[in-house]
Amino acid sequence: MALQASNGTDDVILVNIYAPTDRVAKEDLFLKLKAIPIPTGKQVFVGGDLNCTLHGLVNRSSLSTALDHDSPGLRRLLIKWRLQVLPLQVLPSGNDSAALAHFNDAHHTYHYSVRGHGLASSRLDRWYANDQGRLWLAATELDKYGIEGDHKGVLLHLCSTDNPVRCSKFPRVFPAPSYARKRVDKFSISAITDFALAIITSLASGADAALL
Repeated sequence: MALQASNGTDDVILVNIYAPTDRVAKEDLFLKLKAIPIPTGKQVFVGGDLNCTLHGLVNRSSLSTALDHDSPGLRRLLIKWRLQVLPLQVLPSGNDSAALAHFNDAHHTYHYSVRGHGLASSRLDRWYANDQGRLWLAATELDKYGIEGDHKGVLLHLCSTDNPVRCSKFPRVFPAPSYARKRVDKFSISAITDFALAIITSLASGADAALL
């Protein structure tokens, strides 16, 4: 699915891909997409469930099959459409277990069981953008609270380069300390008591009290 829109200043092309799990069908899809011309000078964002991983040791926690899901067709498509993966960052080393675990928790979208190995996860759902689109990128994050499914969504946050959104910080309000509250309570009760006594001593009769 693809659509063209405007963000107010520039034209945007948004493409959603749901790639088949079958390798032959998947490569055929990427080949057909590669034949579609993408206009230049427009922001292009491509995302979806690609059902493959191009950086196996980083995008798959199951090391026994980490390198079995590459896609030459997707690599050629990314080159033809001049796309880069989002967010742009240095991928962790496959030898750094702590960094890999942190990356998996932050970016992997599909969790499943592997017989004999337990739970595993993969980064099958990703966003890509061209140079114009990357300028608008503010952040990406897993949608952990959206519609429930077997995959987690990936939210793409965009921000204008000319008029960025600025969030004002609300002033911090601290509660009054207990000793201050006690002094205020004591003063208030004393003032009310004195006022009540003054009213009682100034009343001449029950009729006067009824007028209050």
